[in-house]
Amino acid sequence: MIHIEVNTELMTPYQIGLERGKRIRELRPVIDRVLEELVPSQSESERKEAVQKALRLSSFTKQELPEMYAEIEGVVAGAEWNLEEYALYHNCLYLSKEEIQCCTNIFISETRTEANEPILAKNTDLRGVFEDCQEITSVYSQKGLSFVCLRNAGWLGCGQGINEAGFGFALSSAHTGKYSPGIQSYVVGTYILANARNVSEALEMLISISGVGEICYLMSDSEGDAAAFESGYGNRYDIRKPEDGILISTNHYQSNSMKELTKHLASSRTRWERMNELFSRKGKFGISYITDSMMDHSHPEDFHCICRHEGRMKTIASSLILPRKKIIHVQEGNPCERRGFHSYGF
Repeated sequence: MIHIEVNTELMTPYQIGLERGKRIRELRPVIDRVLEELVPSQSESERKEAVQKALRLSSFTKQELPEMYAEIEGVVAGAEWNLEEYALYHNCLYLSKEEIQCCTNIFISETRTEANEPILAKNTDLRGVFEDCQEITSVYSQKGLSFVCLRNAGWLGCGQGINEAGFGFALSSAHTGKYSPGIQSYVVGTYILANARNVSEALEMLISISGVGEICYLMSDSEGDAAAFESGYGNRYDIRKPEDGILISTNHYQSNSMKELTKHLASSRTRWERMNELFSRKGKFGISYITDSMMDHSHPEDFHCICRHEGRMKTIASSLILPRKKIIHVQEGNPCERRGFHSYGF
């Protein structure tokens, strides 16, 4: 895992991307393996179709968020990529022929934690090949909000993070291929980190943006507010709030207006039910209980476990986000390996 610090006061978005691109140049062999696994070039026509789809997804970012897109152009130059290859890598989860069910996330309110502060916990699940190309980016900004995020190296988008105002989020996704084109959902994650001071502001932004894929943004802020924003299929969305201080998101929709769309996702339902079981007891939860829950292997099939070890869907990192302290603790690999958390924040 590499840590890259950037100062937006001293650099343009393009220059930021350029520096990030230079740092990840050494990871290109790993990234090439990601592409080989998720976007196999079975035929020239299929490859062409994948490239066109990836470039189209990128074009929405270029059109709607041109300053952010300038960072992509910098990454491409710094890493000595061509734009087509980068677009394939950055959008590879949306190009896979196989259905993907990523991540298990939970919010625990301050009334339910021994530390008396809200906590977001996340297991990042992806193909195992992603484990060797993770990037922590610390962005220091004078114009927008400074933030820290964990993402696949070189991506503009991210799946989790915390900003200087104490707003944090953790994303989970399904990627069944049934979506209307829009701004790539991980890019939206970076956007709300850079611009939202709290959950209410983030919800306003998310409602106004057409995202891609079956997505849930589980969010919290320093005041203890929390929400799960379920979106997909163009402008369809719904919002869930904590029940008894607990809010869980995996990959299937749980809100009444959306749940029929992903009811077939068995692994997602199984992981949600297990997390719900672990946090159904009364009382408060300590940090050790929360981290232990992210190591759970209670299901006989690894694909349905909270801590997943299969190559096709592996837990490559786990995180604790503390909105009140404005800190994210990140641990590489499967949480059961107990490699130790690294802390980033403000």
